[in-house]
Amino acid sequence: LVAPNGEQLRSLNGVYLAGSKRHIDLTSRVEHKVPGVTTRQLMRGAARKGGRGVFQGRFKVERAAQKTDAKMEHNALLLEEGAEVFAKPELEIYADDVQCAHGNTAGQLDEAAIFYLRQRGIPQAEARAMITRAFLIEALPDWLDKVVRGDVEARIDSWLGASA
Repeated sequence: LVAPNGEQLRSLNGVYLAGSKRHIDLTSRVEHKVPGVTTRQLMRGAARKGGRGVFQGRFKVERAAQKTDAKMEHNALLLEEGAEVFAKPELEIYADDVQCAHGNTAGQLDEAAIFYLRQRGIPQAEARAMITRAFLIEALPDWLDKVVRGDVEARIDSWLGASA
């Protein structure tokens, strides 16, 4: 991808759904070898009881890759007691003129948000599905093909047991 200012952009996003007795393991390795590249990685996941999500991401910035701008983010929802998520984001940087960051969160749904939707007449299961769906879909980039986007959204809806 190329931004309007001519800057090279790289985007690597993903969504995973770890149901009962499922182990999802995502590993990414991104090597920056030339200067001036911007990379964004956003991984979103959800795990149910008995499901396990694992994310291992690594950005390596070679000495020649000055002016690299790289951000890696992994966020996961633990939807039920007994769900597991493990993450290991890594940065390996040999250049000295870069902006690089990584982050990781794993937690439960916001009970205040669920309460808000319940007060508007939405059943609890549907409220939980709506919030989870919105969380996961944020990882789908704007430029994603409409057919692919539709397929991913349908898979999320099916997994959540919700109708979009």
